[in-house]
Amino acid sequence: MNPDATIVHIYDRGHDGIDLFDYHRKQEDLFVIRSRTNRNSNELIINEKGKEVFVKLTQKQFLNGFEKQYDKIGFKGRVYTNVTGVFEWTTLELRGNTYHVLRVKMYRSNGHKLFKQPMLLITNMEINNHFVAELTFELYMNRSKIESVFKFCKNELGWEKFQVQKFETIKNLIVFIYFIAGYFHEIEDEIVGHPASQWLAKIGNGKGKVTPYYILKGIKKLYGFLEIQQIMQEQDAQNNIEEAVKLFFPNIDFQFE
Repeated sequence: MNPDATIVHIYDRGHDGIDLFDYHRKQEDLFVIRSRTNRNSNELIINEKGKEVFVKLTQKQFLNGFEKQYDKIGFKGRVYTNVTGVFEWTTLELRGNTYHVLRVKMYRSNGHKLFKQPMLLITNMEINNHFVAELTFELYMNRSKIESVFKFCKNELGWEKFQVQKFETIKNLIVFIYFIAGYFHEIEDEIVGHPASQWLAKIGNGKGKVTPYYILKGIKKLYGFLEIQQIMQEQDAQNNIEEAVKLFFPNIDFQFE
């Protein structure tokens, strides 16, 4: 639909491997992959035992770089103010091919590190200026949205053990979650004004606020309702539920339709 679009594949460090680098290079695809912290550079030194060893990328001196001040940075559910970002880049030769490495460090206003270890990103995009360095970092950080989706699906909806068995229902729920996580801020006005979003936020206890958090909470409650509907179709389900209500909620006048 958009042949002029540029697609960049984003991977976490579990996928850091030369075979994957080669694959995308041969496909002429762009990629950004978070590197393992123990990955070696091409620089050799003599260690205390007199042996040649490679310098780790985390410890190598990068000749190109700059600093940038951020008023606010969101990281792991918290917002930090007055953060200093240190961006450095170099190249890495693997199997005769040249890749670019971006090393990112973040420092809080008190001087403490925001990341325990420097973030290393390997890409086949040419990093040769501030703009591409920042773009590479931002592309990778956008990946955190998918992690939030996975966490919600697993912790809130029981991703690995769906009780709702209808495929279309499961598919629609997941698509809507991905949509809210990925595009809410891009088209916020349209989503906030939509009756379905307002209703989901309402049952998610939004109390008039239509935000991704309350919409997702509403989806969780909707999923619970669908799950109960599924259970109600099982043999003797109604009798069992009536007995459970009488046992645990004796003061509630609960009537089944």
